Amino acid sequence: MYKLSVINQKTLIKSNPNPNPSSLKPLTNPTTNYTLNPLYNLLPNTQNPNKIVDIICTNLKQKKPIILEKDMIFHMGFHHVSRVLLRFQSDSFSALTFFNWVKKDLSFDPSVQDYCIMLHILAWCRNFSQTMSLLAELIEVNRSKSEKVSIFENLVMCAKDCSWDPVVFDMLLKAYLKAGLVRDGFVTFRKMVKGGFVPKIVSVNFLLDGLLKLDRIDECWRVYEEMGKVGVRGNTFTFNILTHVICKSEDVDKVNEFLEEMEEEGFDPDIVTYNTLIDSYVRKGRLKDALYLYNIMYIRRLIPDLITHTSLINGLCKEGNVREAHKLFHRMVQIGLKPDVFCYNTLICGYVKKEMMQEARGLLHDMIKEKVFPNEFTCLVLIEGYRKKNIIISAVNLVVELQRFGVSVSSDLQVDLVVDLCRVDKPFAAKSLWERLMQDGKETRKFEIYNELIVTFCRLDYVNEAIQLKDEMFFKNENPSLTSYKAIIACLCRLNRTIEGEDCSWDPVVFDMLLKAYLKAGLVRDGFVTFRKMVKGGFVPKIVSVNFLLDGLLKLDRIDECWRVYEEMGKVGVRGNTFTFNILTHVICKSEDVDKVNEFLEEMEEEGFDPDIVTYNTLIDSYVRKGRLKDALYLYNIMYIRRLIPDLITHTSLINGLCKEGNVREAHKLFHRMVQIGLKPDVFCYNTLICGYVKKEMMQEARGLLHDMIKEKVFPNEFTCLVLIEGYRKKNIIISSVNLVVELQRFGVSVSSDLQVDLVVDLCRVDKPFAAKSLWERLMQDGKETRKFEIYNELIVTFCRLDYVNEAIQLKDEMFFKNEDPSLTSYKAIIACLCRLNRTIEGEVFMRDMAESGIQPDTTICRSLIFGHCKEKNLDQAESLLRFFAEEFQLCDNECYNEVFRAVCEEGDFGKSMEYQNRMQKVGFTPNSLSFKYAIDGLSRTAACRKAFNVNAGSVFPLPAVECHSESV
Repeated sequence: MYKLSVINQKTLIKSNPNPNPSSLKPLTNPTTNYTLNPLYNLLPNTQNPNKIVDIICTNLKQKKPIILEKDMIFHMGFHHVSRVLLRFQSDSFSALTFFNWVKKDLSFDPSVQDYCIMLHILAWCRNFSQTMSLLAELIEVNRSKSEKVSIFENLVMCAKDCSWDPVVFDMLLKAYLKAGLVRDGFVTFRKMVKGGFVPKIVSVNFLLDGLLKLDRIDECWRVYEEMGKVGVRGNTFTFNILTHVICKSEDVDKVNEFLEEMEEEGFDPDIVTYNTLIDSYVRKGRLKDALYLYNIMYIRRLIPDLITHTSLINGLCKEGNVREAHKLFHRMVQIGLKPDVFCYNTLICGYVKKEMMQEARGLLHDMIKEKVFPNEFTCLVLIEGYRKKNIIISAVNLVVELQRFGVSVSSDLQVDLVVDLCRVDKPFAAKSLWERLMQDGKETRKFEIYNELIVTFCRLDYVNEAIQLKDEMFFKNENPSLTSYKAIIACLCRLNRTIEGEDCSWDPVVFDMLLKAYLKAGLVRDGFVTFRKMVKGGFVPKIVSVNFLLDGLLKLDRIDECWRVYEEMGKVGVRGNTFTFNILTHVICKSEDVDKVNEFLEEMEEEGFDPDIVTYNTLIDSYVRKGRLKDALYLYNIMYIRRLIPDLITHTSLINGLCKEGNVREAHKLFHRMVQIGLKPDVFCYNTLICGYVKKEMMQEARGLLHDMIKEKVFPNEFTCLVLIEGYRKKNIIISSVNLVVELQRFGVSVSSDLQVDLVVDLCRVDKPFAAKSLWERLMQDGKETRKFEIYNELIVTFCRLDYVNEAIQLKDEMFFKNEDPSLTSYKAIIACLCRLNRTIEGEVFMRDMAESGIQPDTTICRSLIFGHCKEKNLDQAESLLRFFAEEFQLCDNECYNEVFRAVCEEGDFGKSMEYQNRMQKVGFTPNSLSFKYAIDGLSRTAACRKAFNVNAGSVFPLPAVECHSESV
């Protein structure tokens, strides 16, 4: 049942003494400049803009389609919508028809006020389903706006102009909660209570549940307190939710007190209450209290259910009392309760922890017998129990048994069992399980398992099985690890098959495989040693392996070893190929001895290998890196002479070189020439040229290249974005940077959150706080709210600097909601801004809130508030605050003292000035020469000049000798 407080009734009745359609006036929209032109009345009614409302209302009453001339639609405005709606307050169907026509047929977005009027009409006509639907729509519309408005306040404002039913406010609360906006629901609830509206208990329960799920414990109790104030009587659901709140707040000792309060309200704890409390006690290790409640349930004739017993079984198992837990399990079955899979799992888990695997396995059989099918957790617990006791075969048998009953066992768990079987020297069982996994298509971690099996077979001297597995790996395009080769060779030697072992170890193929295995594992040094052993033993390695070794040494900058390998190649007659010479070209370039290039190229040609595109690209890139652009361009021309067409890599290197020298125009010409010969630039080529333009601060050309990229379907990457944004930031064109981010994100380019957060800070520093806030909100929606504390405080300071203090306060409240405390700088900025805007009283409230939260005000805050009160002529308040700062924070600031003294003196009341001076001296303030000057200046404006003379003579108050100069007077 809804109630309305006396205050609220009076307020609303006063604003609308007769809540019926005939007494209503249309809402005025402050944003609409609507004037009636009397000349319109000379037109026919169908063309007269002054008759729009009448035409629409006539059509609606006659149930006809709404038809307006095109010229008339042009004159349609917010005021027309509200006027039409107010004429149909008792006809929600016609009002809603018109409202939908405005939205859909006219593509006209109704204002929030229009929505609120429509909501009042629907609620007044008891059309609650449509009301809820429209509320949900309004909430979504409001969420999508950059500047959100208060729907509650708009509903209250519109209530004075139309018939209304207070149920609409309760429905707004429900709509917020259904939309998942618990914070907005909480704010609406508080406004309802403050306004005298009493929400329904169902809505309050919904709100409490939402706050509980968000762990907002304090807000839950605040809601409960407000319920008591406005007379909302909780029900069983309320008290069960609050019981959960107590349990979650880790203050379980308050339970008895709360239960007594619950019984005083006339509600006896039910099964849900007791289950919640028992579960909480069990989680906190207070099993005795849980069992006490279990007995109390029987005394109160409440039969414990399956959940009760499962919680207690869990508690007993946690304490290691599994036998007692099993007795409770049997008692539960005897009273007619059927255990579910969770109850069985709890007891099985208890037995497994006590390493009583036989009993646990027995429970599994009981489950299956009772047609309660075990789940994956059952399997996991039992297998982990067997693994813990190192009875791996039993674990494997269990897997087979469970699979027979249709229970899914994860492939990762089974692969772990294969490894475990290997480690307990059961390779045949391991191989059997692995083969079964492969048949089911679950052969994960192949490389690891094959090598584990090979090593295990070799450890137990089953070398033939190991070799068979090695061959199987080759068949499946898997190469055995170096450990596997070592194991096979060692096993052959152990089995007196030394010749096979020696042949295997010195066989060129196996040796080559060992070399490759070392290099693939990143063990380049070991690979180099193996290579030298091969050469010393007279074996000729394959050129592929040598190239692999050279490449590995090159990556480690082992230049000398590269040349040593090349020399050894000549000694054993290994003839290099094109790849070999290209790697060695790279070696020369890396050795910073590029002048040897020609000599090496001649040697390469003598070997019968002409330099290819890779050779030239390597050399050109090296020349560019060393700043020898002329040599790079010379090689570019030589390529054409040798009928080698430069590729994309060639052009990208040269474009990079030209950009490095600042010759961006020439680089762009080369870019166009590359496109003309049919080469398509990639993202790296575009980035190189864009980077060149950005360095020259030619942002328009750089942005043009970005558009060309997208046009050519070459999607920019994060580096593109970084370069362009840094270019705009360097030129301090921050808005262009933000627009670029939006544009890039539209094309699916990821822009790092750190970079976007930097842009938020930049926007603040160029006084664009609304744009900064918009970008920050977008980042929060994407879950990228890094550096929250810094950004919130930066936004607050910027809004205050520009006198947008309400926005700053809103951000401060948002920080509190997110458990972030504003900095002292933010408080300074808000207080200073409020004082500047003649809102010093509010500033003082903020100062006291700040002090209560543990942040001590400083001199700047003191001066802002004192000067603000003086400016607003609140001298008593200024003096009181000055005394407060001195006594509470030992802030005795003479500038503040003198400012108040100046303001008092300007009033011309000498006695009052001296009384102020005496009071302040007692607190600890000492007047100085400036105080003396203010006294004379103030008093000289009145007829009390004689008294001013007395002040000058030092008769009023003694001044320090050092400060009483004639200049001061």
